[in-house]
Amino acid sequence: MPDAIITKRALAETLKKLLETKSFEKIAVVDICSSLGINRKSFYYHFKDKYDLVNWIFDYEFLSGVREKETKNGTYDCWVFIKDICKYFYDNKNYYNIIFKVRCQNCFLDYFMEVFNPYVEKYLKYQFEEDVNHQEFYATFFTDAFLLAMIRWLKNRPEITPEQFVELFKRAVVQVSKKYYQELKP
Repeated sequence: MPDAIITKRALAETLKKLLETKSFEKIAVVDICSSLGINRKSFYYHFKDKYDLVNWIFDYEFLSGVREKETKNGTYDCWVFIKDICKYFYDNKNYYNIIFKVRCQNCFLDYFMEVFNPYVEKYLKYQFEEDVNHQEFYATFFTDAFLLAMIRWLKNRPEITPEQFVELFKRAVVQVSKKYYQELKP
């Protein structure tokens, strides 16, 4: 494993450890570096700021696996993708319950939406072929609905497994769609 990855992983683990006792807002780059015994230059060699580190954690721990599956299979079923995301967040819920609360210009929430939305657009492209002009709206709507539901689930309903959550979410989407299309029929 390259030294850069070893250093990045150490920075990531240190941030996660610090979050057990300090709020994200109170953690400075110098705290991460001091805990790890490195200088700030080393941190800034790898990351722009602590928000960039948070995004890298998601990229390294989750997205790299998604890219690998896409390369292998050519496609990635939307519902499998959603289940995989939910499982990842569920397995790391203590960390992400903290990270999802952070609201700022460079926060993870915005980054996640930016990453997730293209997958949703790709899936919905075939669902709304007849309504090309509004596909971006539908993708954003679905992304927002999913993200809010997932955050609430992680925070308030951890007894529901990722598989159960995805099934409930999928059922809600499908049932609303069926009802809508039934109402359109003359």
